[in-house]
Amino acid sequence: MKKIPLVALLLIAVAGLLYFWFRATAQAPLAHLFEIHGDVRVRCGDGGWTPVAAERDVEQGCAVSAQAASSAKLKLPDGSVIEIHSLSEVNVEILRSVGDALEATLRLVTGALNASVPVRTPVAHLAVTTVTATIGIRGTIFRVRYDPREQRTAVTVEEGKVEVKPANTALPSVVLEANQHVEVTTDRVSPVVKIPPGFTYLGCYKDQGDPGGTTGRDMPGAIYSDPGMTTSMCVERCRSGGFAYAGTQYSSYCFCGNSYGGSGRAGNCNMPCAGNREETCGGAWANSIYQTGVAPAPQPPAPASTAKQQAGPGDRIAAAPQPAPPLGPTLQPEAPISAEPAVSARTFAGTWTTDWGNMRLRQSGTHLEGDYDHEQGRITGEVAGNVLTGAWSEAPSYQPPQDGGELQFTLSADGNSWTSRWRYGSTGEWRTNWNGTRKQTTGTQAGGLEHDIDRPGMDISSFDLPAAQPELCRQSCLNDPNCVAFTYVKPGVQGPAARCWLKNAVPQAVASTCCVSGVK
Repeated sequence: MKKIPLVALLLIAVAGLLYFWFRATAQAPLAHLFEIHGDVRVRCGDGGWTPVAAERDVEQGCAVSAQAASSAKLKLPDGSVIEIHSLSEVNVEILRSVGDALEATLRLVTGALNASVPVRTPVAHLAVTTVTATIGIRGTIFRVRYDPREQRTAVTVEEGKVEVKPANTALPSVVLEANQHVEVTTDRVSPVVKIPPGFTYLGCYKDQGDPGGTTGRDMPGAIYSDPGMTTSMCVERCRSGGFAYAGTQYSSYCFCGNSYGGSGRAGNCNMPCAGNREETCGGAWANSIYQTGVAPAPQPPAPASTAKQQAGPGDRIAAAPQPAPPLGPTLQPEAPISAEPAVSARTFAGTWTTDWGNMRLRQSGTHLEGDYDHEQGRITGEVAGNVLTGAWSEAPSYQPPQDGGELQFTLSADGNSWTSRWRYGSTGEWRTNWNGTRKQTTGTQAGGLEHDIDRPGMDISSFDLPAAQPELCRQSCLNDPNCVAFTYVKPGVQGPAARCWLKNAVPQAVASTCCVSGVK
């Protein structure tokens, strides 16, 4: 056998070294952060959160956080676009090349994201994970929302297919197709809900109240029954009555209202619609809730409120003559808890009940910003005395005149309500049917702590605590000049350690044994 010349061996060795050197020094793939709105922050490695004012690249190991009334988009090297919603945090856990393909894993820590993922070859691993599920994706459009307090992952697919694998391996995996929705917690997978194209599904929620009418119902605006009931029929009937939300129940019933969810979530929306068995129409004492596309109708103010009574397109429509079905025993609401005053009476800061959904406002000096439920609305403005002058904007464009305009709120003498005038754009007719009443905080206080109370939202930071002591979280809030309220989450809820959430406003108090909260 002939010997290989020494020169050839040297060339092979050099070529090998060059190959590994190029591999080692090749630039890692980067994601691009763009369309930044509001307060968006990035944290890489062990560093702190840095505000983002302009487009920038994001690498593996970085996290993106969109604060209240803020959003951004993240474009991956393969063309996938991830839209990060308000009050959401997404970690880029894996972002690397595998041959000519991309491997990416994004962890949704809290909040919601939309993803548009193109079909690419060769196919590589691309997934979104939460504490309770892994969503494997390729060539699809879908939405994911994760609530860390309920440890609930909700997935809705608009195009293509998505595989949802629960973190609990004892639970079954689910393959969702277009217009399907599923929710996963630590111990259960919900029934798959079939959603007609073009409708916005909000979830499955409990109902209660009068079995023969609307008294005490979660959605008391109107009730219909039809042997041919479908989702579109219910949504259209509620829309024509000026209601913001429609709920299908027990296959053939439809409820309308301007709010929902007062009785909590349900897990039994599993009955087919009477008029189309390919759709889901709630369950026994459970509503499948949809948006109608109508703004919440103004409701008459409480007698003590200074808000003006307004007539609007949402005047209640008469209930259908058919009684509600005998769906089962009435569900009892949670026991009420004592009320405490929320914040200083002469500030707009706090949580408000308004004609267009709950509103959360944060005031620093004379500057104010906030958000509200309807169409992911946003508020900005300046305060002079008891008058706020500013602007409102809403999804999808957040641009006047269709999705934005001017406003002026006037705070009452006791600071617990406001009246307004608002308009579309800067030349539209002024309207006065947007008024607010301050939400009172709730809880049993001991030593400045609200035991068994959660205050979700308005987060500015969160971190694990070295010991399971809510006083440590309270002290962290006292030490932070930007902190107004806090929530201490007990060990085992969001991880093995206790966790502290600091907030820049006072969110609504929610009864929950998970937490201990407080207001500075």
